Amino acid sequence: MAGTAATVFAVPEAVGFQDAAATRHAGEAFVDHGPDEVDFDLSGVRASSSLVVALLLAWLRHARGRGKQVRFLDPPADLRNIIELYGVTELLPLVGEAGEKMKEYLSDGSDSDGTPAPAAEQA
Repeated sequence: MAGTAATVFAVPEAVGFQDAAATRHAGEAFVDHGPDEVDFDLSGVRASSSLVVALLLAWLRHARGRGKQVRFLDPPADLRNIIELYGVTELLPLVGEAGEKMKEYLSDGSDSDGTPAPAAEQA
C-alpha cells in the first residue's frame, strides 16, 4: 500500500451473535466504499471467538469478489490462536508483528499443531 493513504476499519472489541450481522454489513460497506486496498484493525478486539474469524473470512471473500485487497492488522494473541486452530492462517492476510510471527512459525517445517513434519515432507 505504499504511496496510498490506508483506510482502516476498526473491528469492535466484542462481537456477539446479536450484532454480528450488523458488524458484517458495516465491514462490507467499508469495503464497497473504500479504496482498492483496505485494512481491518484488529488491535482493539478483546473478546476473540470463532464468530470474529467467520467475519474475517466473510470480509475477505466480499473484498475479493470486488477485486479488492484486504489486510487484517495486529490480531491479538487469542484471535491468532483461534485462526491457527481452524487452519486458516494461510487464507487470512494477517499483518503486524504477531501476524508475521505466526506465518513464520507455520512455515518453519512444523505442522499447524507445532509438531515437526516428517522428514520426507520437509525435503
